[in-house]
Amino acid sequence: MGAWGVKLSQNDVYADVKDIYTALLRYGIEDDEALRLTLKQFGGLADDEEDDGILFRISLADIMQKLGRLTDEVRDMALKDIDSGADLESWYGVSQEKGDTRKAVLDELKERLASEQPKPKKFGKKRYKICTWKNGDIYRYSFDSDTAKEYGMQDKYLFVQKTDDFFSPDYELRTVKKVLGDDVEERGDIFPIIHIWISDSADFVPDYENRNEAIPNIGVKGKHDPWDYRFYIFNFPQKNDRFEFITNKDIIRPDNEDTALIEETGVDPKHLTWKFFDKLVIGRYLWWEKDTDIFGHRK
Repeated sequence: MGAWGVKLSQNDVYADVKDIYTALLRYGIEDDEALRLTLKQFGGLADDEEDDGILFRISLADIMQKLGRLTDEVRDMALKDIDSGADLESWYGVSQEKGDTRKAVLDELKERLASEQPKPKKFGKKRYKICTWKNGDIYRYSFDSDTAKEYGMQDKYLFVQKTDDFFSPDYELRTVKKVLGDDVEERGDIFPIIHIWISDSADFVPDYENRNEAIPNIGVKGKHDPWDYRFYIFNFPQKNDRFEFITNKDIIRPDNEDTALIEETGVDPKHLTWKFFDKLVIGRYLWWEKDTDIFGHRK
């Protein structure tokens, strides 16, 4: 039955039921429909008298009770299983201690199921991070971190141009699609895909004459195969005053950026985590321009 402990949540059935039922609620499915779809998704487990069926009914009751959505039908099924003692047989088969501990867990659940349940938990509409930059926008960013000071970059300026959007789908949509199929509204975060330049001058503006000064990502064959200059800023904050808007220009693509290969292979751009943005950009710049490796990469 894929159990790794005596607690209600310590088995695969519980994890699967919770993932599906809560994902449907977060997606906006009404309570009754979320329950119907969950029961349907698990086929005949609701009527199965074997171990997984018992686990399914007990798990569903526990999850729904904690969310304030327990129905009489689900409650009665779970209470019947608890009173039958069928769930305890395998645990007492392991040891007296395991059986006694599991019995205490089920007794606690039985008490909760027979008591007044909490108010229904509200599932508000998810807020996604949507970058408002337009394609072609160029922003200036000045380094002021400890990393910049450590590597002598505090007087340099970073320029980025947004070239596209990187869509990061809500991970729970995969669970919702299992139940509803592919006809599901795509939801998720939208981060900016960017090209990066570093300059000593605050007046520098990227253009087609200096397009190859952009910092490249590492290509498929290592440091000397710079076919991809694309990055995207992961966990980009909703409001940000670190970037100063300069202008909007036609997208500047380095001469040796193989866009056809990128489109053909579907390779994602390299992500830059916002928390370590300075270090990641500076590290990439130093590795490429000065052969100084601050990350311990293999060359």
